[in-house]
Amino acid sequence: MGPLEGYVFHNRLTHSLEVSQIARRLVEQFHRHHPQSQAAIDPDVVECAAMAHDLGHPPFGHAAEDELNQLAVKKYKLKDGFEGNAQSFRIVTRLAELNPVCQRGLDLTRASLNAVLKYPWTAKGIPRGRKRRKFGAYDSDKSPFEFARALGPTGTDQCVEAQIMDLADDIAYSVHDIDDFYRAGLLPIDQLVGDATTFLDFLERWQAEHSGPSLNPRMIKQLKNLLDLVRLGLPYVGTRAQRAGLRSFTSTQIGHFVRSVTLVEDKMRGWVVEIDPNRQLEIDFLKHLVWIFVITNSRLASVQAGHRRIVRDLVELYHNAIERGKLDLLPPFFRDDAELLASGDVKVARLAIDIVASLADEQATRLARRVSGYDLGSIHERVDA
Repeated sequence: MGPLEGYVFHNRLTHSLEVSQIARRLVEQFHRHHPQSQAAIDPDVVECAAMAHDLGHPPFGHAAEDELNQLAVKKYKLKDGFEGNAQSFRIVTRLAELNPVCQRGLDLTRASLNAVLKYPWTAKGIPRGRKRRKFGAYDSDKSPFEFARALGPTGTDQCVEAQIMDLADDIAYSVHDIDDFYRAGLLPIDQLVGDATTFLDFLERWQAEHSGPSLNPRMIKQLKNLLDLVRLGLPYVGTRAQRAGLRSFTSTQIGHFVRSVTLVEDKMRGWVVEIDPNRQLEIDFLKHLVWIFVITNSRLASVQAGHRRIVRDLVELYHNAIERGKLDLLPPFFRDDAELLASGDVKVARLAIDIVASLADEQATRLARRVSGYDLGSIHERVDA
């Protein structure tokens, strides 16, 4: 959901702030219960990873991420395509600027870079059996990736700080998306609670797509009780009582999830983060509510088609501009890099994609209107920086 949809939605910034808060709370909890972990887990490193984990998400979210990947692979022959997590790593190691003395990137510590790696492998190293094509670094960014992973663990295991960041992300995502989309009227929680058939139909669809254990009667009752906690009587209309009740649910549920997370010392893997299976079931359930009723909602299809079109047009615009040497069309931040590229170089496509991925939703929309000629705006209005 873009910022123009209304004020009720979290955005990537507010989400990242919430993930960082939850991640720090988890570390503090671990330090209280396992004092010996204080030397191994740095709360600043965990918080840094949480703040950085979504930097690479392009404008318009996952639909645009998929479109950029298809453009990269099919049209521009970039073998490692586009991936939001790998783009985050690329930003903090290569694209961002810290100061004139530092080379490119944010000059983060090795521990912080390792903690950012939610998927600690490159595009070529995706483990067998993974259903989704997720990876933490592009093949062209292998050098900083290897620098980060020198801290361990070996193989494709996340370091403990990355485990904490990953779980904090799931907790924040599951609870705050329910908050957003229930208030927006896109989640029919009152129907799911009030109509047993609707609830069971949803569970049947979820089970067909869910890779977890089959639901037994106890689990079904547990999930029904969870929905009872969210529902505030009638469909959400924004009364004071409903707002207070929803705030109470989100804060209570986050605390509930955080307290269910434990730290275990494994002889082979070191510190490992675990969550109570019942709470993991609830997180998966809440995330799938949003997936079915919001993300795959047919009402969004036309919006997402427009988002994909904007992304395609802007990538083509910048790619052609770099190829033809028309660098005045590029945002100033990227012109130095463009001057170093030769026509036909595959890095031209990567740079064009970097530019589009760096835009905010509103920037991309306004740029697309301007270059299409539909809304030229004003020359005093900067929409590309």
